[in-house]
Amino acid sequence: MLAFVAASVVAQVASDAIVFNRTDYEGTARLQAMGGAFGALGADLSSQSINPAGLASYRATEFGFSVGVNSTNVNTNNYGMRHEENKLSGSLDQMGISFAFETQRSNGEGTLGHAFSVNYTQLADYNRTSTFLDQNQYNSILDYMCLYPDNAFLGDLGFSAGVLAKNFLDADGNTIPCIHNVWEIPVAENKVDNGARQDDKGGLISHEKYVKERGSKGEIAFSYAMNISQKLYWGASIGVQTLTRREKTLLHESFRDHDPLTTDDYYYDNINYATYLDQDGAGVNFSFGLIARPVQYLRLGVAIHSPTFFHIEESYSADLTAFEGNVYSKRASSGEYEYEYRYYTPGRLDLSFAGVIGNYGIVSVDYEYSNYERGKFKERDDDFGDDLAAYDDANNEIKDTYGASHTLRFGAEMKVLDVVAIRAGYKTQFSPYKEDITLYDYIHRSISGGLGYRVNNFFVDLTYVNTRNQYDYWVLPNDGPNTYLYADNIPAKSEATTHKFVFTLGFRF
Repeated sequence: MLAFVAASVVAQVASDAIVFNRTDYEGTARLQAMGGAFGALGADLSSQSINPAGLASYRATEFGFSVGVNSTNVNTNNYGMRHEENKLSGSLDQMGISFAFETQRSNGEGTLGHAFSVNYTQLADYNRTSTFLDQNQYNSILDYMCLYPDNAFLGDLGFSAGVLAKNFLDADGNTIPCIHNVWEIPVAENKVDNGARQDDKGGLISHEKYVKERGSKGEIAFSYAMNISQKLYWGASIGVQTLTRREKTLLHESFRDHDPLTTDDYYYDNINYATYLDQDGAGVNFSFGLIARPVQYLRLGVAIHSPTFFHIEESYSADLTAFEGNVYSKRASSGEYEYEYRYYTPGRLDLSFAGVIGNYGIVSVDYEYSNYERGKFKERDDDFGDDLAAYDDANNEIKDTYGASHTLRFGAEMKVLDVVAIRAGYKTQFSPYKEDITLYDYIHRSISGGLGYRVNNFFVDLTYVNTRNQYDYWVLPNDGPNTYLYADNIPAKSEATTHKFVFTLGFRF
């Protein structure tokens, strides 16, 4: 039964769409300091992932690389119980080179320059650790597993309740489906005690769930851009994205019961349910952008990004271990399941505005639109295989759950000395969930600031970014309102705050 559950749970799910779609543009320190608002600007190696037309602003060859140090704090709240975890990690946020070639035209009209660039930009960081706790609750992971009654649960795993059957009778003698589990206490043959999880019976359940996530998503962009009369810049890019994600979870569930040898003491039966998920993907996308410069101080940008066409390789396994009174009882393993499939992210549209005040300051605003409803899972080879229904179910859930995602980015830069600039930025992404989806809470915003030092052909940038990401997390699986009998399954609240320092070193020659 555990193997059946593993195969049913892991296959492609709509929640993966959030992971695969996520694009944070972590790039150079300068770009992050200005909130990623670079759609109408240029002369920054990571800006081509937003609008490749900005590459045409270069007049010299430039090489640069950027590294980051991240401290992520995750606070969780599950049924009023709070917990905090911290994770320190490093990252390669950017590395690349651009080549610029000017065309000598005395009248300043026509094609004035070309530029070509190869650059890596980190788009998302998946590193975080979370812990969710609760006590004296009514729902059990075994309720979920009992949705599959035709697959025996390996008999009595040493719990106090005995062997799982396909159907039980409630206290009134009515047949109920197998949504009960071995935590229930039989009161008669093939009957269960509906009060088994009542407070006065001492039969409530506690959970501890540990979630460890690692990995990142990045893009290598190959871009070309052209400068026409210093009035119009256009550029195109081919992006090759890579994705690596590892997730390990451990759910420890304990059932508080009376010790049969005494009248007052209690003992605990326990299970550990562990899952292991590995996802590796590679994909390609295309983008085209324009920047218009109608007057000296104004720039207007637009960029269109195709979907990223991902090929994903995924492996999943699960283990269930039972204990009776903290003594090892039995263990079941699902074995390893391997999948290959394709996922197409939604495309993106970026509209941008920038005001440039000579060599003294910049103010920029970007708006990005992406319709998450258009994300889609597909079979690896378009074959009509056994898993076709799983793809259809996931795609239908995406359409029912997600809608348009709107992102605003604001940035400013001011020179305080000829060689020193200060920068600030703000970014917010509005919830991609449909308005009638009220079960999910979603907040994603960042505030940033930094300094830049540029002299001759050398520059150094330092940035601090504070990112807050608030989301709901299901400690127990959520497959509908009838999965759990005793109480509604409510998601936990999780808030991840990341303090990040980014350092960029670059040269022009």
